[in-house]
Amino acid sequence: PKYAILNQNTANGLDLAITYGLLENDDELYKFAHSTIETAAYGLIADTCKTQFHFELGCSMVNNPPTGEEGITSILNSFGIDQINRSRPLTVNDQGLCRKFAQLNLWSGRRSMDSAGFETALERFEHGLSFLNDDSYWETDYELMLNLTDSASLASYITTKSDALEHHVNQTLTHAKTILDMFNAYSVHVRSLCTRGFESDAISLVLSVVRVLGEDFEDL
Repeated sequence: PKYAILNQNTANGLDLAITYGLLENDDELYKFAHSTIETAAYGLIADTCKTQFHFELGCSMVNNPPTGEEGITSILNSFGIDQINRSRPLTVNDQGLCRKFAQLNLWSGRRSMDSAGFETALERFEHGLSFLNDDSYWETDYELMLNLTDSASLASYITTKSDALEHHVNQTLTHAKTILDMFNAYSVHVRSLCTRGFESDAISLVLSVVRVLGEDFEDL
């Protein structure tokens, strides 16, 4: 991975590493000269400290974005949330941080969906939900929870992970406040049933939704 400059002292140290051939500079970003160097550097960190290391590194990136550098900020946020996710199962008790990490995972997951990185996107959405692992967030952060579960459902469908899809769809249908908010979950569920050859179940589901909307097709 590439690392953006965090401050001048860090940059000076990284420049020294370039002198010794350990790092390379690529358009104001630093990267290890070889994967074996990266592996060796990571191996110097004690196993008991790695979780905290990932968390602190990620937080330093997402909490201290450079001003006026949108591209660099995106890189820092993307790399930072990846580091924070790698710190799991480290418990984060600050609800403000949990909310921020969930939002960053939603943002990162959507970027991955746009670039067809569906497996990565699903991981991001599920990491985001793991930071909001209490039903009370459906009351305090309804839109965020709805966006994460809907996105996770779609990513699960695309990656053919039916168990994950069922879980995320059920979460949406359990907590959604209106039939309109349930629409994406129903849509993905119907498509999944059809894809797996359960057309009759898909039709039954569609009819049940239509009945909720006030229509009835008893003759069918």
